[in-house]
Amino acid sequence: MKPRHNACITDGTLPSLDWQRLTRPVAILPLGAFEQHGPHLPLLTDTLKVDHFARGLAQSLGAALLPPVSISQSMEHSGFRGSLSLRPETFMNLIRDIAAELERQSFTRLVIVNGHGGNWALGPTVREINRSDRAIKVIIANYWECDSSEEGRAFAGDGIHAGAWETSIMLALFPDLVGDYSAVVPTSFDENEKQSDLNHLGIGALRPNGVWGDPRRATAEAGQAIVESIETNLRTYVEERLAWLEKHNSYAGPGPVVVRPMTENDFSDGMRLCHAAGWNQCLEDWAFFYRSNPSGCFVALHNGKTVGTVTTMLYDEGTGWVAMVLVEPAMRHRGIGTTLLMTAIDSLADSPCIKLDATPAGKNVYQKLGFEEEYRLSRMINRSVQAIAPVASVPVRAMKETDADQVTQLDTEAFGIARPAVVGEFLRRAPEYAQVSELHGRITGFCLGRHGTQFEQIGPVVARDGRTARALVETALRKLVGRGALIDVPQQDRAWLAWLQSLGFEEQRSFTRMYRGENTQPPPQPLLYASSGPELG
Repeated sequence: MKPRHNACITDGTLPSLDWQRLTRPVAILPLGAFEQHGPHLPLLTDTLKVDHFARGLAQSLGAALLPPVSISQSMEHSGFRGSLSLRPETFMNLIRDIAAELERQSFTRLVIVNGHGGNWALGPTVREINRSDRAIKVIIANYWECDSSEEGRAFAGDGIHAGAWETSIMLALFPDLVGDYSAVVPTSFDENEKQSDLNHLGIGALRPNGVWGDPRRATAEAGQAIVESIETNLRTYVEERLAWLEKHNSYAGPGPVVVRPMTENDFSDGMRLCHAAGWNQCLEDWAFFYRSNPSGCFVALHNGKTVGTVTTMLYDEGTGWVAMVLVEPAMRHRGIGTTLLMTAIDSLADSPCIKLDATPAGKNVYQKLGFEEEYRLSRMINRSVQAIAPVASVPVRAMKETDADQVTQLDTEAFGIARPAVVGEFLRRAPEYAQVSELHGRITGFCLGRHGTQFEQIGPVVARDGRTARALVETALRKLVGRGALIDVPQQDRAWLAWLQSLGFEEQRSFTRMYRGENTQPPPQPLLYASSGPELG
């Protein structure tokens, strides 16, 4: 069987333009050695063999083939003239530099086909690169481990160095370079010696003739069977590990994630996750969530770092509300969000009904956990509010603390659940947006709002009719001229949505209000013109 030096592959015999046309960002590096192989095999034995196997692999994968590294780690062959070895530091830096150069050229996979068992520093170097989770990942393929042939098994124990196994491969691939192996007599230092003793003594001490094995048993036929087995299994081995790297984007893997109750020290991590998700909450929101139900707020931790959050509220008659299910982007699709959600649900086990506002991405997850759709909302945003003329026909005034009871009663009609804490919190934090409309001493509508990191939020807005709702929102928006505002509104009232659009609002995303359990108090839709946001309902 002749080596395939003329195979049509992308290697160093081609110009740079051909490398530019590569469709797969994979490079193959043959790693050989330059060391004695007894009196019958050349110094380049390891390099010649590994270059052959790497060339076939590169062709089958459509990968770039790098030139073989011919001098690596051959310290155990000291004392045999011609055997050359790099210091471990030099060897490790060589591998690091090659990987870095390939990474700079947008290669994402480097397959090192290793042809020498003495390259012991290769493993730690590759682990170092892969552990850093860089763009480039490195695979080590020791070609000799891919032999599953019967002929190879027959040479078991004779494959350490220049014995029958290695000599047979050379007879199959490079017969002209094989000397008189029939005259090589095996030698031994001690019957108890092991390959690991090469850490203590070199080949020259343990095997004076440089051969560990019996090359006299070698045949070209056995070598061809071994080569064919390696070629087939090597491709399978590498393709399998390339698939592993596509599946796992982290060297460490998912690792264990633990959930614990939230503390005040976690608020800053909550804000970090909000920023990563592009959400609008501020630090005061986290403090309110925690203060409202400290035993129902949780964080998920991975390797000591907060990577997820969930909060819950307990409203009138035990109705629970779940919100702030956030997971760090790099940790998504690992079940962390579902674990947090289930923890929150368990904490609300005594609640007859649990509600939440689901994003489109989360809706399917919630449905699988028994949540049902109630109605849909649209988040409308206005990046720069324009001046709005006052509406004289519907009087609106600033909300006062003495209005809180009536406002809470009206909010309860619209939401279906009493939320005095929410009303009080919004009035305290953003009094400039708190407006009411009244008729004959009775409040017929109200508007609240709060501050956010990206937009000022208007809502909840509850009113007996659309004209009152418009007057309330217009009054709040006049305080926001030139600033960004958002409002979450039910999708059923198309006229209300059209009016907001006429003011410059546009839909950013949608939410689905969902419930789990017995929904005994569905809100009457005509009263609700804007919600408090998905984190509060």
